[in-house]
Amino acid sequence: MLVALAGLILVHRLVPATHRESYNAVAAPIIVPLSTLLGVLIAFAVFIVWQQFNTAQVTSEEEASKLAAIYWHAEELPESERQQMQELARSYAQVVIEEEWPLMEQGQESSQAWAIVDELRRSVDRFEPSTSTEETLHDRQVTLVDDMMNDRRLRLLQSREGIPTILWITLLSGSVPLIGFTYLLGLKNLRAHLLPLAMVTSLIVIGLFTIKSLEYPFSGSAQVKPSAFELVQNRFEADSQ
Repeated sequence: MLVALAGLILVHRLVPATHRESYNAVAAPIIVPLSTLLGVLIAFAVFIVWQQFNTAQVTSEEEASKLAAIYWHAEELPESERQQMQELARSYAQVVIEEEWPLMEQGQESSQAWAIVDELRRSVDRFEPSTSTEETLHDRQVTLVDDMMNDRRLRLLQSREGIPTILWITLLSGSVPLIGFTYLLGLKNLRAHLLPLAMVTSLIVIGLFTIKSLEYPFSGSAQVKPSAFELVQNRFEADSQ
């Protein structure tokens, strides 16, 4: 915004008001449709990133919920299988919170978390049920592990996928001409000219800042927190005491 205002002040000093007034007939009809189009594009982009943010949050909550279900369903299994599955579930929650969540800010993932998930799946596959109850539990555990792994893959994809580059190009290439056309308004009073420019620029900057902040759900100041995993981890710790 400061750059835009400084540019207007420079234009007012270098270009006479009478010369700028001659552009009113050209600038005024262009500013209205251009600002409308840009406003629609910014609103559309904000809607997209907000949807992606909410979807990423739901995905994380679903993954943590399935991890908790795996842990609690293991209570009904024989002692050795129960201890192994519950220990793997506790380890996975801890690694995701402490190691993988910071890595996702750079679009990376934890190899240790993948190793725990793979071991959890192998542990479920190795178990051979001997009763109908154990068979039902085993089928349920297989489904839960598969669903949790799908949620995990989806979460990792969401941590790397932003809005298309072409949309950023469109937003930026539309913002600069709109601000430039406001310079052509032939207002003699500088303060009166600064006010509409400041309003237009602030709306554009706020919109672009919102899009950038929400573009990657697991990065930046506005990011999906590992709250669901922390809640699950606290329940695991309480159960083990």
